[in-house]
Amino acid sequence: MLTERQRAILQAVVENYIRYAEPVGSRTIAKTSGMNYSAATIRNEMADLEEMGYLEQPHTSAGRIPSEKGYRYYVDHLLTFEETTDQFLENLRSRFHRRFVELDDALRHAAALLSDLSHYTVVALGPEIVQARLRKLDFISLDEDRVVAILVTDSGRVEHRTLNLPEGLTYESLRELTERLNRKLSGTTIAALGQAIYQELARVMEEHRQAYVELTHFVQEMVAPKTEENLIIDGKLQILSQPEFRDVEKMRALLHLFEEPELLSHVLRQAERGITVKIGAEHELPELTPLSLVTGQYDLGQEQMTIAIIGPTRMDYARAIGLLHAVFVLFKSLKET
Repeated sequence: MLTERQRAILQAVVENYIRYAEPVGSRTIAKTSGMNYSAATIRNEMADLEEMGYLEQPHTSAGRIPSEKGYRYYVDHLLTFEETTDQFLENLRSRFHRRFVELDDALRHAAALLSDLSHYTVVALGPEIVQARLRKLDFISLDEDRVVAILVTDSGRVEHRTLNLPEGLTYESLRELTERLNRKLSGTTIAALGQAIYQELARVMEEHRQAYVELTHFVQEMVAPKTEENLIIDGKLQILSQPEFRDVEKMRALLHLFEEPELLSHVLRQAERGITVKIGAEHELPELTPLSLVTGQYDLGQEQMTIAIIGPTRMDYARAIGLLHAVFVLFKSLKET
């Protein structure tokens, strides 16, 4: 249990290091507004905080920097962020200078905006539609071998992708099968649609015996989530400009992460509801160890969106949390209009 004095010193070290990215000494803390302790007293308390694992000393005779344990304590107990003000929300809204046809279009714009305001990298996972219900399946022929598959939900959302026709299945046969599936499966949730289609195809196996396996894979592919297409990454250079990534090995690990969208998609899909913070070794993936993620996952009606601000462990957590909260309030208001 930290004393009030230790809490105040830890908070001052964290916030000073976030701002300047330089080890913090006792004299610097003594000059902090409201810090009514001598440099000697602060130096002793910093030594105790280091012994307890909240601070680290990167070099002998250097000042201290926060450890991951120190950042976690700061986020859980010391951090304060300003609630979204009407003026800030209006300024944010003014940067959404046009209306958006679909939520994922607005999400892409929000990712760019968050990266610009936070000076970090932002990743976002496009809206999930698993709780929406199927209104209609349809196909449009492109040529003899390819079709555009179209899925329309009861909320009016449209998903589409280009697929290759299975061998042995003609476009006319596909149209007949689609009509049958629409009659049987209209109103099924998107989450249950893949299994429902599989069961319905089993009933018509005799009619399409030659193409049955290929047809099953074809329709399952049609309703599978488009994770890579829905993943948005903005501001890659923002995080590379942080001093931590002057280390070549750290920079190489980060670039590898950006090149593996399925890793980031997995992380975002595992996020909990609301705003959460994961720091350094708290991540399951070793590629994320040098990083902190402030993640917001929100339900907006039948759709779900996830946005994460990625920065070094020395990130401005208060600002990141405040920005995510403001964007959620903005998206909610856009959805209601």
